[in-house]
Parts: sequence; C-alpha cells; structure tokens
Amino acid sequence: MPIKKKRDRVWIIILTALMIFFILILIFLLGLKEKEIKFTFLLNESREPIEGEVFIKDISVGTLDNGSILIKKEKLKEVTEFLLIVTYQNEKLKFLFNLNPEDLQSDSSNFVLSQNQLIDKYWYINGPHWTHMPITYNIVNKKECGEYERNIILLAFNELHKDTEGTVSFREVNESGDIEINCSFVENCYFYEISVDAMGSFYKIITRERICAHTLGLAQITEYEGNKILKAKIELFGLTGFSEKSDNGRVYDAKKSGFEISDCGYPDTEIHEILHVFGYDHRNNPDSIMNPTAELIGALYKEDLCKSAISSIDLDIVEDLIQNYKEIIPRI
Repeated sequence: MPIKKKRDRVWIIILTALMIFFILILIFLLGLKEKEIKFTFLLNESREPIEGEVFIKDISVGTLDNGSILIKKEKLKEVTEFLLIVTYQNEKLKFLFNLNPEDLQSDSSNFVLSQNQLIDKYWYINGPHWTHMPITYNIVNKKECGEYERNIILLAFNELHKDTEGTVSFREVNESGDIEINCSFVENCYFYEISVDAMGSFYKIITRERICAHTLGLAQITEYEGNKILKAKIELFGLTGFSEKSDNGRVYDAKKSGFEISDCGYPDTEIHEILHVFGYDHRNNPDSIMNPTAELIGALYKEDLCKSAISSIDLDIVEDLIQNYKEIIPRI
C-alpha cells in the first residue's frame, strides 16, 4: 500500500477518534446540564430581583442570582422541602417550600413568596408574638377537667376568635399543641356548714356555703426564640369534691363542676391566661380582663354578684391583636 494512502487512513482514524471524543464530551456536558434544575423565586408573581440563600437540610446550596438558582438533581434525592432565607430591613425572613415530585420532572420550577411559606408570618411585630395561625392547643387531662371546664375553655378561644373578627384563630389537637392546658384541683377549699338555731319551740336550720381564696389560673411562655413565642402552658384550678355526674341531691356536688362552683359561667380566667401567653401583662384597671383578680382569687358563685363580675376583653387589646396578626405579605 502506498505510503500516502496509509498516512491518509491514519489521519481518518485520528479525526474519527477526535470526533467521537468531542461527541462524548458533548454528551457528558449535556448530561450534566440535564442533572440541574433551575428554581426561580418570585415576589407576588412579579419578576422583582430577590436576594437570598437556599438551604437543603440545613446545608447551603447557593445564593440566588436575580431570583434564580441551579441545583443539581442528585442533591434533591429524598428531599421534601427546602428553606429560603431572605434579608429584608436587616431582618432575616425564612420561607419554607415543599418540594413535590413534579418539581423534579422539568428543567425549571417557580415558587411564589407568600405569607403561607413564611416561617414567622408576623415578623414585623416588634414585641413577643406567635409565628403562625391557627395556634394549636391541647388539654392534657381532658377527663379530669370535666365537660363543664372543657366547654369553658372552648368558649374562651371562641370569644377571642370572634372579638378579633377571625384574625386570631385556634385549633384543638390531641397532643403537642402550641399551648398545653392542664387542670389542677385545690383540696380542702370548699365548706358547707349547717347550724340549728332554737326559736322557742321551733328550730331554724341554717346552711352556708363558702370557699377559700385560691388561685384560679397560671400561665407561662415556656419556649422563646428571640421575640417569637414557640410554646406556652396554662394551668387552671378547680376544687376537689365535686362531680358533674352526681345525682345525690347534695348542694355541693349535685351536677356541679369543681370549676363551676367558683365562676360565673363566663371564661374570664381562661381568656386572662390565654392573653398572658400572647405577652399581655396585668393591669390595675378593675374593669380590665387583665386585672389580677381574674386569676388570683376564687369566690363562691352567686348569681347577683356574677351580673357585675363578667368582664369583656379590653377594646385596646382586641385592636392590638387585630393590628398585629392581620396577614401582611412582606415586600422583599
């Protein structure tokens, strides 16, 4: 074979090999590109540039470039959510997004920053505040509380919901609520006395009921993070010696609750304690529901006294709750 032909064949082989090599590199690069997904974060469906850092399982995967970031698919294996931290007015706002299987099927996915994804929905409140609505609560010992007090607790939450025009809301759960409520009981606090007075040939039987002064409720915020309220506890106190189901006709326990005996059927104490776990303190105003007497002293239920004892929620507290907890989508 002539030398020239051999040389031409060698060049053909070399060129073919180079072409195959470059094709393989191109396929490899295309493969890499396919393994990345572009995530774009929008503000109110607009295209305003957003600066922030994206985290997966507490590990940063990069910062946004004009609202977008490329993330390799392999980093998204078994990932169900990711966190976006945005700095706004020197505050770090945290948005939590759920990652659905369909988000991984295309080359790009868009997410809208909204109140629902904001971890602290009420970041703009300067003082102590809850981070979300509804706030969950659970009654730790429902059976011991009894039907009467359970209904009073429900009424307290409903009153707050109604007075704030639905701005503040609550949801009962069976365990691990944001607010844990426990019912406790005071012993040897109820006294039922009978005396007999002789009036000539007649006798007058005198009965008298009284209860000791006792604490009606206590509240404590148990977990904080900065000015964010994470967990709280409320303890409510009734009296021992009463049974809601008793039918024996005795004055002190016939269908009575250990809580009913010392209240007026309105949840003053319960609302008072709930407002404590919103960060509201005692007030000296005797007409305020936050007056300390709402939680510190129990008195025997008497219908004539109850007419003037029932308190409504302070108007300024209601207005404050509405103003603080109305939903505001942040302008990033």
